Amino acid sequence: MDADRTVEVVNDGDGLVFLGDTGDVEDLLRAWGLLEDSEQIEHLQLGTALGLAAGAVQAGAEAIAEGGRWVKLTPESARAVEAMGFMESKIPGVRHAMIGRPGDIEQWVQIEQGTLTNLTNPAYLAGIAGVLAQVAKHQEMKAIKDYLARIDAKVDELLRAHRDDRLARVIGAGFDIRSAVGVLEDVGRVDDDTWSTVQGHYGTLSHALSSVVLRLDSIAAQQEDVKLKKLARTAAQAESEVTELLAIAARCFELQDALDILRLERAAQESLEDLSALRRSLAEDRKEHRDELLTAIDGMLARLHEVGVVADSNTVLHLRTSRAVVASVNAVGDAVDDFRSPLGLDPTHRAISSTPWRDSLRNPRHLETAAKEVRRRGEVVTPPPATVAYRLLEQRRRRRNEDG
Repeated sequence: MDADRTVEVVNDGDGLVFLGDTGDVEDLLRAWGLLEDSEQIEHLQLGTALGLAAGAVQAGAEAIAEGGRWVKLTPESARAVEAMGFMESKIPGVRHAMIGRPGDIEQWVQIEQGTLTNLTNPAYLAGIAGVLAQVAKHQEMKAIKDYLARIDAKVDELLRAHRDDRLARVIGAGFDIRSAVGVLEDVGRVDDDTWSTVQGHYGTLSHALSSVVLRLDSIAAQQEDVKLKKLARTAAQAESEVTELLAIAARCFELQDALDILRLERAAQESLEDLSALRRSLAEDRKEHRDELLTAIDGMLARLHEVGVVADSNTVLHLRTSRAVVASVNAVGDAVDDFRSPLGLDPTHRAISSTPWRDSLRNPRHLETAAKEVRRRGEVVTPPPATVAYRLLEQRRRRRNEDG
């Protein structure tokens, strides 16, 4: 085994970092089909490890700086490395492996860890894990910014337009947090004065996200009316409002990521134990906030899906209105899938297909819906139900001709 042809891999559950000679790292990633999905770790994302004491931690930061590449842990990347045989470390949630390639054999394989590796050093791994946490947050911030640009969301204007004070406060929080990140990038550390300006904004962002959740619950509740015209109005309103609320939630998550980076830096300046504990705590808080929001989103989508199905069943007598409701429901589903993407979540929307009018005339459920409406209007129903539908449509045509 050529000792120089080895790559260290660290897995923190959210991402993978590949460390070693730049060429070796790229060869390994290419062999596993992950090179295009990998990202070079920027120098500004090394603040935590570079700011800690020298020694094993500094060695980890230098290894990343020299050729480290990061890959987000997805089902695809997990399958690519599933045979790697990661070893547990003394840092909770962090696993590692040493990969090498024997002289004339092309395949990369796991190798026994030699005495030269730092992977068994808890300080080294703690520093690496701190950098991994920062990299993941940097990447998500970038993805969220791209998402907001793609949907052309002017979030500050949306925040100002809302009468909810908890949402309006996000604007000021954003100014403070971006300023603190600028200080970190310029100075390389988070001093007491800088931290004092932003530490209270965790509550600001949490309260704003709670307001978004409540509003999504309200949108779902508004879809309870069984009258199609009312559903058409509320579905159209949901189409507009949900996109705005998701943009606001995305901005809150972006700012939370920035705050987490500042907080990781703060902990790294104090001790490795604080850094490891905080990394786990931030991951739990992140999951809690997102699960709450996603639960509200899923509940709203489920209700809107029911509305879309009901609207489609009214195609026989209300073709245009039915189409409008289904289009609004599908637009909300597409907006949610767009929102999920920068968070690394798979799309979940089940699009509703509008039934062609002639097909509705052959659909017993759609014809029964039309017949029930005619009964409510006082029509005498004679089978088959299609006769009732045609009769009402003919009456409408006659009225339009008379009015015209």
